Amino acid sequence: APSGISSVVKHFLNQAGERNAEVHFGHNISEIREQREGGAGKWHVSAQNGTEAEFDAVVLTMPVPQILGLTGIKTLLEDHPAQLSLLQNATYSSRYALAMYFSP
Repeated sequence: APSGISSVVKHFLNQAGERNAEVHFGHNISEIREQREGGAGKWHVSAQNGTEAEFDAVVLTMPVPQILGLTGIKTLLEDHPAQLSLLQNATYSSRYALAMYFSP
């Protein structure tokens, strides 16, 4: 995402339209699982503060190690070993900047 990962989320929200998108910010997710009833899939999400909700779609924007640490994620990916392997092998490179000021 050349414009940052937030551009991906903004794209999906724009596609959903303001009326159709229910957005929740500031929730620390502890578990995510797929609910299949009557052929239609829903996502059941539990937050650390005890709240629970069902959604048509869920976008996770945290780093991969945190995503893989969520309860239920590895179960969701067990039928997709190639995707799980790609996620487990994701690497990050750190960038640091240092600014120094010396008085004249």
